[in-house]
Amino acid sequence: MLYQRALAGRFRSLPIDHLTASRGGEVALAAVYTERPLVPLGAAAPMPAALPTLAALAREPGARVLLSAGPGLGKSVALRRLALACAAHTAGQLDATGGLLDDWAAPIPLPLLVERTAELAEARGDDLCGGLVESWLRADGLEEFAPEVERALAAGECLVLMDGAHHAPAAAALEALVARFPANRFIAAARPGAVLPGFAPYTLPPLDKPLMNEMVARWYTALAPSSGSLSDRIASLQGRLLPDDRLLDLAFWPLALVLCVLADLDGVPLPRARADVYAGLLDLLLDRRGALPLAEALGLPGLDTCERRLALLGPLALALQQGAAPDGATPALPRAEAEQLLLAGVAPFGGDERAAQALAERCLHAGLLEATPSGELAIPRPALREHLAGRVLAAAPDLQERAAILRADARWRPTLRQAARERDRAAPGASFALVRDMLAHGQREEILLAAECLCDLDEAAARAPDLANELRGRLLDMLGDARAPLPERIRAGLLLGEIGDPRFDDLLPPLAFVEGGSFLLGASVAGFDDEGPPQRIDVPAFRIGVFPVTNREYARFLADHPEHPLPHYWHDPRFNNPSLPAVGVTWHDAAAYCAWLTGRLACEGRLPSGTVVRLPLEAEWEKAATWGPGARRKHAFPWGNTWDAARANTAEGRGAWLTTPVGAYPAGVSQYGVYDMIGNVWEWTASEYASYPGGTPQRRKGYYVLRGSSCVSLPTNARATYRGSHLPPHYWRYHLGFRLVIGRPLPQPPDDQV
Repeated sequence: MLYQRALAGRFRSLPIDHLTASRGGEVALAAVYTERPLVPLGAAAPMPAALPTLAALAREPGARVLLSAGPGLGKSVALRRLALACAAHTAGQLDATGGLLDDWAAPIPLPLLVERTAELAEARGDDLCGGLVESWLRADGLEEFAPEVERALAAGECLVLMDGAHHAPAAAALEALVARFPANRFIAAARPGAVLPGFAPYTLPPLDKPLMNEMVARWYTALAPSSGSLSDRIASLQGRLLPDDRLLDLAFWPLALVLCVLADLDGVPLPRARADVYAGLLDLLLDRRGALPLAEALGLPGLDTCERRLALLGPLALALQQGAAPDGATPALPRAEAEQLLLAGVAPFGGDERAAQALAERCLHAGLLEATPSGELAIPRPALREHLAGRVLAAAPDLQERAAILRADARWRPTLRQAARERDRAAPGASFALVRDMLAHGQREEILLAAECLCDLDEAAARAPDLANELRGRLLDMLGDARAPLPERIRAGLLLGEIGDPRFDDLLPPLAFVEGGSFLLGASVAGFDDEGPPQRIDVPAFRIGVFPVTNREYARFLADHPEHPLPHYWHDPRFNNPSLPAVGVTWHDAAAYCAWLTGRLACEGRLPSGTVVRLPLEAEWEKAATWGPGARRKHAFPWGNTWDAARANTAEGRGAWLTTPVGAYPAGVSQYGVYDMIGNVWEWTASEYASYPGGTPQRRKGYYVLRGSSCVSLPTNARATYRGSHLPPHYWRYHLGFRLVIGRPLPQPPDDQV
């Protein structure tokens, strides 16, 4: 019992001072640990219906499990967590077990955790009880309990957990221990490729999105439990990890994910923290996780900063990036050539060929380099290769000339973005000339790359307002150019949102005037009787939003009313760009926004007398979508009477996106100059659902009509007269938004008007 208490005390906390220079101390292991399923290895291993966890495998008497995974995937933490659970359970500290052992039968085995195996001497069977166990325990200050542990081994009551079993001395010691005390349970962790006779091999796969979200929540809560709006901060970080494929590739790696959390806690949010996360991860694997610091291991005392250590890999990374294939295959070089490039990295610090070879081995051991089946070397993570290559380019005196050649090649754009960021951090403002040069060329892809580079630079829009304004104008032109490929228009709109969309700088959004007068409401459409019968009605003049209300506009409302619930999906990167329509809003949310804007505009004297901001009536919405100044006939669609999927963001012809930046379909504009009235988002109206006069009497009191169809609508529901959706005011979905009207006030609640 005393041993278990001492062990639980030893492993209850996880040190984090080696992860970041800005935050030291420890974190409770049980609080941050995320239990993960294991995948069996080997062609003969059947894939179970439900993947087991390490605790489930260790539960079985006589367990022999080999946990094989690369650096930073969580092997060591998993062993520590299981050892802590066993020790804490026996010591009566149930709060530390986290439910890991709920289905274990008594008695719980006595854990023996063996770390620092790289330092083990060769072990022989005859000295296992003559000092080896004591030496293992001494490493954790627990040597006084050696007799107790040795008795438990002899009785078959131990769970032996050995880290670093890929080291030959550790593997030999483990095999001897298994032979001497076969009744015990054994778990070994090793790098990929290790084999232990009699052990069932499993691996820890990369995190999936649910586990990634759980891990972010656990770490954030443990490190900032009293942080204001904790749930919002967690959701925000979870969302910001998703849009960047390169970053997401690393975020599925637990060690990288923890660095993302730490950066966010330090006030450097993603995506701005991306370069810091890459540099921290590289340096952590290269220098801080080894048995010896890199400078000592290579015999090069000049490697005393992160920048100098990462510079060692720069020549190799740049050469590999030059060999990147268009199909995305990982570039590799013969080992001899790779070591010559590493020699170019160590030579400025006095390193020779032996240092270059030692560096190659260190990088292979850390997972920064990977050997191909043919013996070539590669940097397997594209983001890290691009980051290192970008650091080299950033220091090149001819960066601007080289960028002019490389930027036409899509493979180099992430590297050029990194180079621009590194150059700007070293000399603030130095990268603006690079961005201007891209703009001067005038090609759409280069304009988009220039905008991406500007977004990567800290507070660039404030430091270079003229450049930012020029970019905004170029992006607006591209967004409104129906000849530009749709994916480029969407990228332009998203970048415009990041830089600052000038269409929504003013509190009063762009509005279209719709004159008063007679209008033909409804249509005769077979199978959709509630769209008719068509009838002439009089609609007073009003002004309607040219676009659906965007996230940027809705954010102003939330800033004035922090107590108002956030819309659903507010932190989801698929929907939260400032130039995307606000979604996940209820009818009540939309009405509250309109009431707020009415008050703000009235205070500023900007509302015409006798008008308010509100949701449109059905008739107002349909007139703006299907009619035009002086029109005598209506259109089925804002652009005419023929369906054209290229003019609206609906399910037909849609790519990988969902909602799109407002105005991204300029060919779909109505005669009044109103955008996105078909597709993108369903729009709440002020009208309760009721049949038109002359139709079959129907009414759903308290259910409000939505108009316009959405990004997931089929053409059958994408007419401007379609009114099949009527929903309760508390309803929300990812494709529900709204646009506003400035017009006469309506009775409260709305009566039978349409």
